Amino acid sequence: MKNFLWTDMSSEKWYVIYAEGHEGPYSLQYLESKIAEGLFNLQTKVWAEGLAVEMTLEAVLTLATPPKRKPTPPTEDLPPLPPLPQDEEIKPVEKKKDYRPINLNFDESPENEQLEEADSNDEEEEEVLEIKTRPSRKLRGFILILFVFILLGSAVFYYVQDRARDISIYRPQGMSLKVADKINENLEFQGWNAPLFFKEFIADDYNTLWLASSSFHKCEVSAHFKSQKDKLLSLSDEEVEFAGEGILKKHLTEFKKFNFVAGKKIVPGMYDMTIEARNCEWGSIVSRIMNFNKQPQATYSTTMTVILYPNGVQEFRDLLDRVVRKKLEKAIKEQNQIEMFWQGIQERLQTLLAVSLQIEQHFIDFIKKDARKFNSNLPPMIKQYTEQFGQFLTNFVVSSSESFKDVNLPEIKGISARRNYEKEIAESARMIGHSSMKIIEDFQKMRNPRRVQLNDFEERVKKEFSEIKNKINQKIIQVSDDRSLPLDEDQEVESPSEE
Repeated sequence: MKNFLWTDMSSEKWYVIYAEGHEGPYSLQYLESKIAEGLFNLQTKVWAEGLAVEMTLEAVLTLATPPKRKPTPPTEDLPPLPPLPQDEEIKPVEKKKDYRPINLNFDESPENEQLEEADSNDEEEEEVLEIKTRPSRKLRGFILILFVFILLGSAVFYYVQDRARDISIYRPQGMSLKVADKINENLEFQGWNAPLFFKEFIADDYNTLWLASSSFHKCEVSAHFKSQKDKLLSLSDEEVEFAGEGILKKHLTEFKKFNFVAGKKIVPGMYDMTIEARNCEWGSIVSRIMNFNKQPQATYSTTMTVILYPNGVQEFRDLLDRVVRKKLEKAIKEQNQIEMFWQGIQERLQTLLAVSLQIEQHFIDFIKKDARKFNSNLPPMIKQYTEQFGQFLTNFVVSSSESFKDVNLPEIKGISARRNYEKEIAESARMIGHSSMKIIEDFQKMRNPRRVQLNDFEERVKKEFSEIKNKINQKIIQVSDDRSLPLDEDQEVESPSEE
């Protein structure tokens, strides 16, 4: 810092330091001018290349501005000197020491002893004066060194606590880079006294499990996991239940050993997780200082639903859908096909009944809007119907037809002789779609309708969909009746659609 040019006020080399970054460079002249405007203050942190640490703007301006000397008053303004004293007024100066001629006689005499004693006393007084002056110099040096250490310590602590805000984990052995990146992406600084909260992560081989937390606690953690029914990526109807214990430190709890209550290994799937944390304390020196006089959360307990799968929630749900479909296929083959058949018919008809209710309400909501905005509200209503209901009805008919291919109807006694249920479902879906499109076409023919016309049209919509819902309900009742009939191949029941 000896070679640092402090008096340079015009060079733009100074940076303003903030907790989240810096700005600049500016000149000292600019920074000094902005203090009066309130943009900066004397305690603002600044830094320039060549300085080891940041400094306050007040300290930099003090070093850059030479001290002002008091002006020497002109000679003509000096007051007149007092008159010289007369000879009788001059008093002799009293000497503190009595310098006597030295007696060169080395014989011991009282006079020599007195002289030697006086000299020794003078030397002792000089040593005492010298000793009295030494502590003041040492004290000043000690205060200067202490100030430097405090300044450097403050800078180091500020740097350390600022770095501690950037929460990240050190990847332990056995954790892949993929899992470590996911954990670091989920960890965000929530405050030095942030409460406990855990997010689960599992290794690719399902042999290790981690719980990550953004809090600065250190706790003993125990976790219990129990699989949810039909939520495992397994074709068998198995149940998995296990528990583990670990220590939360540096934002991570690691579980390597598990106590299995049900099952023998972790199966990817959806679990109910119960966590308990106890004996908690602040986990680092920085967090203890930043939470001075604040006690950590002593205990923590919660239950939540988690997905133990390393490749993300969306991929898990896609795989679970496949597993469910495979289970359904297996159930159709292994269980009573007749029961599954009747259940599927009823579910499809009930779905169509629910869709008809939604479409009816969709039209009524449109009719009840401001009649003056009828023409502008019509296109969005039609678009919403097409995206939400039109495409669904089309896909519903296709998927229903595909599902009937998986059922070997001739092998199911009495089914083929009673009714063509595939045709019943398809006709019900087409009935809803046809009525809906007819209503939309009539909407498009109307131009600036009055409220009276719209009220009449609302009654028409309710009437048409009331008939549709009654027909679907009749078919649901008929399915229940057909399901209760004895399995007689020769028994024939007339289909309502043929009437």
